Amino acid sequence: MAMMSSSPPLRAGDIYPPPPPVHSTTASTQLVTKSQLPRRREPIHLSEKINHLCQLKNLTGALTLLHVSPPELTETAKATGILLQACGGNKDIETGRKVHQLVSSSTHLRNNVILNTQLSQCTPFADLPPIHDWFSNNYRRKICINGTQSLADTLETISACIGASNLRCGQVVQGLAVKLGLISDVFVGNVLVAMYGKFGFVDDAVKLFDEMPQRNLVTWNTLISSFSDNGYLQKSIDLFMEFLIFEDDLTPDVGTLVTLLPICASERDILLGKTIHSFAVKLGLYHDPTVQNALMDMYSKNGYISESQTILHKNKNKNVVSWNSIIWGCSQEGEFKGILGQFKN
Repeated sequence: MAMMSSSPPLRAGDIYPPPPPVHSTTASTQLVTKSQLPRRREPIHLSEKINHLCQLKNLTGALTLLHVSPPELTETAKATGILLQACGGNKDIETGRKVHQLVSSSTHLRNNVILNTQLSQCTPFADLPPIHDWFSNNYRRKICINGTQSLADTLETISACIGASNLRCGQVVQGLAVKLGLISDVFVGNVLVAMYGKFGFVDDAVKLFDEMPQRNLVTWNTLISSFSDNGYLQKSIDLFMEFLIFEDDLTPDVGTLVTLLPICASERDILLGKTIHSFAVKLGLYHDPTVQNALMDMYSKNGYISESQTILHKNKNKNVVSWNSIIWGCSQEGEFKGILGQFKN
């Protein structure tokens, strides 16, 4: 019997290779400073994502992104407005209607005054069939088939009537809304008030306003704007004062301020203008570019050039409207050196 040859004892290194040697250095270990770290990228806002998709003409993708975004966020309303404008610019009626339905289904979005305004303007109604045919073939057919009338259909049809400058059609839809119990909805009321205001029937707009069982900020802003657009400037101011007295749960927004400030400029009401300026600061709306431009215009037209210049210098989002306001104010006051200086800037 052959004897087994003895094997040399196993060493740890034969199975597990030894770790690499640590090279020591005489230099002290250098700490990574904050400036050497890679910069953290700022988060991309929803409105920027939507704007990028719209520039790529991917409106369907933008709509999908909106559907998964929380509607209560201010950023969502801003992004929705961007998509609405893109639908109008690209004449994408189908996507525009879907955005309209998205806004109608969300309390937060449908109470946004800027979106309410855009809803009546974004759809390229010139590409739709004649309004009577469109009304007969779509709206009334849905009622006959389903026996009901949806809120989205009502709002879409009234907006179409406004866009087509067809008051009679809008009144027919209003009658059907009354018959089917939708007239008490605040959003329907807001669109009807806007419709009568646009066609110059201010008394009818006021009557609807008075009969509405519920009002929101959009309701007040719509009637204030209707008064202003039809030349009833003092009534706009009076209604705003009434709003401040009776609506404890509502506060003015950007739409309220930028509607009233031009009235202060036209009526030379510097006291009310300064009051609105204080509201803007108190409510955190002062840094909005449209508010700052409206304030500059108001101060310039009232002869307060220094106040207008102060706002301009502190404005971090200057645009052509900003410079035009201050140049116009200087020209009215005869400050020709100021005009040249501002023009150079």
